[in-house]
Amino acid sequence: MCRRDWLTTAATAPLGNEIMQSMTPTPTEGKRGKRWARSRVISPLMLARCWLGRLSTRRPSSRTIAHRHRSRAIRSSRRKTLCPDLANGTLAAYAVLLTAPLGVSVPAIADGPIGVSKTSLKFVDSLQKILREPSGDSAKPGKFRFPPLAENCDLFAVRNEFECFQIVISNNGRVPFDNVTVSVLPTVTHVDAPTCDLFWEHYVFVSNPSGNATDVPMWYPDALIPLRVQPRRTVGAGDTEVVWVSAHVPELATPGDYPFQVLVTNGSGGRVATGRIYIHVQNAAIPVTRHFKATGALYYEIVRDYYNKHYRKGQPLYQRDDPEWIAIRKTMYEFMLEYRFTPYDLPVSQASSEAEEYRSDPRVNCFRLPWIGEDDGHFRETVSALARHSALPGAYYYQSDEPAVPQFPSVLQLADRLRSVNPNIRHLVTIEPVLPLAGGVDIWCPSIGSRLTNGSMNFHRLRLRRKQGEETWWYTMTVPRYPYPTWLIDDDAISHRIFFWMSSLYGFTGCVYSMVHGWSDDPYSYVQSFLGSNGDGLLIYPGEPLGSKEPFPSIRLMTIRDGLEDYELLSQLSPQERETACRALVQDLTRWSRPPEALEGIRRRAVDRIGGKRRGLEATNYQQPDWTSPQVVVNVPAASQPPQVDGVMSAGEWDDTARLYPLLKSNGLAPAKAQTRARITRGKDSLHVAARCELPTEETAEPLKQQWFALAVDPGRRKNRYFFFVVTAKGSSHTELRSENGIDPTWGVPWSRKARFAGDHFVVEMEIPFSSLGRRPGRGEVWGFNLLRRSLDDFSSYQADYGDVTLMPGLRFK
Repeated sequence: MCRRDWLTTAATAPLGNEIMQSMTPTPTEGKRGKRWARSRVISPLMLARCWLGRLSTRRPSSRTIAHRHRSRAIRSSRRKTLCPDLANGTLAAYAVLLTAPLGVSVPAIADGPIGVSKTSLKFVDSLQKILREPSGDSAKPGKFRFPPLAENCDLFAVRNEFECFQIVISNNGRVPFDNVTVSVLPTVTHVDAPTCDLFWEHYVFVSNPSGNATDVPMWYPDALIPLRVQPRRTVGAGDTEVVWVSAHVPELATPGDYPFQVLVTNGSGGRVATGRIYIHVQNAAIPVTRHFKATGALYYEIVRDYYNKHYRKGQPLYQRDDPEWIAIRKTMYEFMLEYRFTPYDLPVSQASSEAEEYRSDPRVNCFRLPWIGEDDGHFRETVSALARHSALPGAYYYQSDEPAVPQFPSVLQLADRLRSVNPNIRHLVTIEPVLPLAGGVDIWCPSIGSRLTNGSMNFHRLRLRRKQGEETWWYTMTVPRYPYPTWLIDDDAISHRIFFWMSSLYGFTGCVYSMVHGWSDDPYSYVQSFLGSNGDGLLIYPGEPLGSKEPFPSIRLMTIRDGLEDYELLSQLSPQERETACRALVQDLTRWSRPPEALEGIRRRAVDRIGGKRRGLEATNYQQPDWTSPQVVVNVPAASQPPQVDGVMSAGEWDDTARLYPLLKSNGLAPAKAQTRARITRGKDSLHVAARCELPTEETAEPLKQQWFALAVDPGRRKNRYFFFVVTAKGSSHTELRSENGIDPTWGVPWSRKARFAGDHFVVEMEIPFSSLGRRPGRGEVWGFNLLRRSLDDFSSYQADYGDVTLMPGLRFK
């Protein structure tokens, strides 16, 4: 992108020596760079030409007319910036600046003596998180784990779109740079040109990883602090600051190339580093109408209580109808709309005159109805008012959340009650299509891992329900994790974005999210959430600690918005083209391309196709998850004498058994923290299972809290349902039937079990009659099975099947 010409100066002045030192290539730059350094000299004639603004340069190599126009714009801009400073004696410094490649160190330019800057400026795309290693001090991050850094930034975007990138500012010197700020400014004025918002990346320490691909403690960037709120920071000696840039292309922008200058200055206005970026606006646009309904919980009363507790000390507490609090509610709602997320509830009463203004906003493509009470008079009035204003199609009713089989009758009763009010009310239930609820649900909303059925997404049923005129949404939460995509902090950035390519591929038209403001007492330092996850229910951060009434976004929210924009682009392709583009990245929910360049490449081709260019959308290579094959089959011998179920595992009792060790973390990438040694055998009439479960060494208030061992078994390996038997370290037990028609926790059969606590471990023994499983295995018959263990928030299994009945390993009976 930029020419690699290197200049030295033969001048004897100290300034010339400093420039020569700063621009001398390092050994890593190769012999060619060194030859240029030795042969190129700034002669008096060149200085004179520079004085006149006519420094002759070799044009960069380019293959397109656009690149040639860009080169001319760069040279024109450089000449314009040269002249005002000639009288200040900075001519030689500008001679270096004009030919310095983007991203390398350049001399600082400030009032007074000029020295050599030790600052480098590099670029990273938005699909790579820049992590930091632990330092041994939980309050201080260690060294950076940089992905490949680029010296140039070429950003490709379409009209009415946000595109993001990162600026890496490294202080390689021994003196800190105080009060540093960053700006991204256009070098050529255009009507409806792109604009840029800048944010400091804030790091948080994840001491207990969620269990995704990077399953070690690490510092992650997430909260984004706007530079308009906190303009300056100090870049310590040997340290780095990372700036997130969100570039917005207006709807009326003219396709073409837009050059921008990146300027890093210190507190006195001195220039620390510079660079250039190019935003290439392509001939396509994100439609104004939003086709994907992304909605999440913004609980205004919970936010108000949080603000009152943490930020209103010594001040009057916010009340429900305070004008200031109403303004904050509206600000938060508008903030989420900017990121293509529609909160469940409007910031004003559904019955108010203001509500119609929000409902008529093209960005508001859905909203939740209030819950119906015992007295449904108010609910009927609200629905009638919406129907009069033709607003009912945008409404949905969401109350039944993850129902199990025993709750199905009440779900159907609620559906009947809603239809008695108005048959056009859309009833949303967070469950995969199950036959017992057919006819009572208008919007099916399963978990990405089908956690409310048998763990295997039934795409055939989803298609059938859509043919019946029903919608299919879905959601992600604390589980499943790797290799499924998640929205957790300690997951790859592409994981947050690929969710929407999967949505486009599989016909999902919306999603729900449990909460966007799941703040701890200190959300900027503690982000652990339910079931050992990090960042679940947390997409925004409170601005109050920094004096802002507006919340701050997260890197994940920015990346999710990019994914939502991808969905809108894909919606402009034909169905066949859309499937081809998505299949180029996604094989199924656990196998998809993780390299960022794969997504960017397919997206560029899709945009070209939308713009009229005939480019292929062929598949790329999938990055397979590092799992052990689920086709592993364990041979189960017959016991000469069935073991006694007493929780002891007596010597000799379990000799004729299959030995299963070790158990793996649920993501399949490493052995579990707390290990489990299991045995399986068969008697004449029963299946026998035993396990010795180690307890964690860390101190806990309750050593047996959240400790259990379980067997999942699919008799006959039908791959559409399985039975679940669990025993806790305290001896309590539970059984479930998990099928494609839901989870039945009331399913119960005769079986024997015993648990015994033994200090640093506990032992579980089970005996399950074949009659309770509805099938006696024949010789050589294979059943599906898995062994599962929970130790605090550490989940493990014999083989990583991710809760999917179709991926279970096998038991072969001898």
